[in-house]
Amino acid sequence: MTASQIARQIAALPHDAQCLVLDLIAALQTKPDTAPRSRTRRHPTVLEKHLGTLSGPRDLSTNQAYRRAGKAPTACPACSDPV
Repeated sequence: MTASQIARQIAALPHDAQCLVLDLIAALQTKPDTAPRSRTRRHPTVLEKHLGTLSGPRDLSTNQAYRRAGKAPTACPACSDPV
């Protein structure tokens, strides 16, 4: 589309629409140039590095066989109460 075609289309608009188009052009001209940022590679966090690496059942609270295979509750060393 050429500049003369754009000018004809703007001239064909009602006055309030022309003002809106000119306001939009002014806003676009004052907007800072926002080029897409290049993605920099970063080191993964500890959580990202080890996320999903555990093995075993998903929900240990409902897996009776897994719970029975574990150790029996021991006494609390500080107060000798069962845990």
